[in-house]
Amino acid sequence: PIYLDVPKITRKPPTSFTANEGSRVSFSCQSVGFPKPDISWYKDNQRMNSRYFNKEKGEITFSSVQFSDRGSYKCEARNFLGVDSATVEVAVEGIQTS
Repeated sequence: PIYLDVPKITRKPPTSFTANEGSRVSFSCQSVGFPKPDISWYKDNQRMNSRYFNKEKGEITFSSVQFSDRGSYKCEARNFLGVDSATVEVAVEGIQTS
């Protein structure tokens, strides 16, 4: 028999994260389930274009995070049986110039 299983996120991003502007930031979101869940990322409830994240690894990376990248990010693992999600609040601090 085939055992179907609802998505469960096994590796979540932190609930909040503060980055310095210009730094490299990466969050991982891995899940289990059958059929294999699709991972999507949302910023402030808007679905992000998958070119911004690695769909296979569920990873989102900012090579040089900007102040405009701050906000609420949600990763969602979904198959036809259900959905699981995790949210990270990202704060970006500007670089102090004197």
